[in-house]
Formats: sequence, C-alpha cells, structure tokens
Amino acid sequence: GHALRRRADSGRSAAGNRKPIEDYQAAVVFLRRATVADPEEADAWAELAYTLFNAGDKQGASEAVAEAIKIDPQNDTATLVAKMLEVWPK
Repeated sequence: GHALRRRADSGRSAAGNRKPIEDYQAAVVFLRRATVADPEEADAWAELAYTLFNAGDKQGASEAVAEAIKIDPQNDTATLVAKMLEVWPK
C-alpha cells in the first residue's frame, strides 16, 4: 500500500503546477492501471479507493474498497476507507 501511494504521490509531485483535481486524476489513472495489471492486489484497490474518496467520488471509492476487502478483509487502508465512507454525509 505504501509503495503504491509513494509512486502515486511521486506522479503527483512530478505534475508540478497541476490543480489538486488533476493530481487526483493522474493518481487514479496510475492506480487503475495497477488494478488491471494485478487484479488480485488488494493494496492497489485500497489505494484506488482512498484516492477516489479524496477526489470526492463516493461511488468509485465504494466499488474499489469492496474489491480490496474481497481480496483481503484485513487490509488497513481498505478498512479505513470503508469507515470513512460510513460517515460520509448523505
């Protein structure tokens, strides 16, 4: 999880003067590619869920966190995102 986040963060850092939403878009593209490359990698799904949550995409975050938890019910990032989704204002 942390290695994926560092790679996604480094992609955002390399973006320079991008706006935050563009930073999230770049990270989402990277993480979606990671889930395609290894669909059984819970950390990739969990990081995607975390990034989508922070970008304001509740539906996307819910779908990604469900995949992460299906693969690894004990994944810390997925558990955190699931809890954040529970308290997301309706």
